[in-house]
Amino acid sequence: TDSVVGGHLLGEQALAGIGLANAQSTLITFLSMLLGAGTAINFSRETGRFDAVRARQFFSQGVGSALLLGGGLMVVLWLGRESFLSFMNPAEEIRQHAAAYWNGNLLTAISGPLYVVLMECVQADGGARHCMIAAIVQLTVNVVCALLFCRAGLGAAGLSLATALADMCAVIVLAGHFRSA
Repeated sequence: TDSVVGGHLLGEQALAGIGLANAQSTLITFLSMLLGAGTAINFSRETGRFDAVRARQFFSQGVGSALLLGGGLMVVLWLGRESFLSFMNPAEEIRQHAAAYWNGNLLTAISGPLYVVLMECVQADGGARHCMIAAIVQLTVNVVCALLFCRAGLGAAGLSLATALADMCAVIVLAGHFRSA
């Protein structure tokens, strides 16, 4: 979404900056998937053993770990931004777009792991309907907010903020699974 909207509304230089800063997104996604898979496996195993207490413990541990991972990633990525951009040494306009996208994406360092852990656990708990609704909500909010934020002049930062907002909306939908269970 970010590349498509950014390329069309912000231009080639912004698209290059987004692509450069996407290394950050890859790291966030990779670590989120590791945590989400491990949490879901343990949650599912304990649910299958009908040990609701242990299942809740693994779920809570996963959510707490997602928040800690996100906070840690946020700090590391914030501290590492200038080193990364200096090492890559892009043209100044591309650097500005990359830095703006990077800064906005710091919130995704928290929302991403939380979204993945919840999505994996809801799926493991048989909540395919909530997962489908969450994915639709995430996509819709991301596209609509990306368009609005870019048109409002937030530039590349608006694209990454739209992603974080979309993740949090999907988290709310996913949390509804456990409320209704």
